[in-house]
Amino acid sequence: MDVNSLALYIHELRNQCAYSEAAVGLLNQSLEQNSGVGVFFAIQNLMTSAAQVSRLLWPQKQKAKDRGELLRKTLQLPAEYDLHKEQIHNFWDQADSRTDKWISGTKEQKILFDFVGQISTLEPQPAIANIYRAYDLETKTYYYRGEAFDLQAIITALANVNHRVVQAHEQLFPDQNKAQSPDQEKANPTADTKEK
Repeated sequence: MDVNSLALYIHELRNQCAYSEAAVGLLNQSLEQNSGVGVFFAIQNLMTSAAQVSRLLWPQKQKAKDRGELLRKTLQLPAEYDLHKEQIHNFWDQADSRTDKWISGTKEQKILFDFVGQISTLEPQPAIANIYRAYDLETKTYYYRGEAFDLQAIITALANVNHRVVQAHEQLFPDQNKAQSPDQEKANPTADTKEK
């Protein structure tokens, strides 16, 4: 892979990590404001970024495996990692048919839908397979279409990838990063254009 292509992949990984950070901020804000819609919007965006990072670093198609291996090597990431899960990788694949399958598979069942709280307090306890969408505040687990996602592990893994991506970005673009460093901005403030 040429340096320009590598730089573009690193830049895209950097963007996805930034989006995930924004989603975590929105998640925390939504939890503070008891906004269920905000919680699920934030988690949906977080999972989208996690899936994008997973696909870039651990591609399933044979022709892309070399790219993933080179990116992981550049970032010094192991082959096995919390984001290297088919469940995350394929989060949005065939979303409509997977929703159809969940709905048909839970007929005549008691289901849990759009719940934010402690699932352990519910009576009777719902089967994971019967949870459409929920966020468990106690375990930090996100449930979607009968699957459980350890949200804290995903957030931690994305933060680790972000740290490595920022380092790689600084090595690839040292001049750009110097210009953007907060210390540099303080040392060279922008000119004041207002008349004095």
